[in-house]
Amino acid sequence: MKVIIGAGQLGLAIMEVLLKDNPNEEILLVNKSGKIQQKIPANVQLVAADATNKYEMVFLAREAEVIYSCTDVPYQHWADFYPAITSALVHVLEKTNTRLVFADNMYAYGNVQGALMSETMPHNAKTKKGRIRANVIQTLLHSGKSFSNRVAIVKAADFIGPRI
Repeated sequence: MKVIIGAGQLGLAIMEVLLKDNPNEEILLVNKSGKIQQKIPANVQLVAADATNKYEMVFLAREAEVIYSCTDVPYQHWADFYPAITSALVHVLEKTNTRLVFADNMYAYGNVQGALMSETMPHNAKTKKGRIRANVIQTLLHSGKSFSNRVAIVKAADFIGPRI
């Protein structure tokens, strides 16, 4: 089973790709309200949960082979939200064998002054938002925890698509 946390434009796009590859894929789609405007197939279950609650996340991830974390909140909530969701995801990774794909952006790199960007660049963010994102990556990938080899960070400058 695949778990997608976040039923916005990215979460729904991932759901569609997974279903295109395997129309019978069992997917658990998670958002705060448990409601979306779009009709979903019978093999996709939509549930309400708090992505920052480590106990709820472990319960939802107990049978997941992969979790796709596609959550976001308005900028003014990042300082509280991202440490909380990172803590919840760390708890899930420590309690299960699931893999995590975490959707991220470029903020952690800071101002690269036009340099060609690559995943080997250091995180030199000077802004509050950039440091928040860099801390998420540090915790998930570079904290020395045994789960780090089950985490992939996917970065995009902007998420664009049919729902935007």
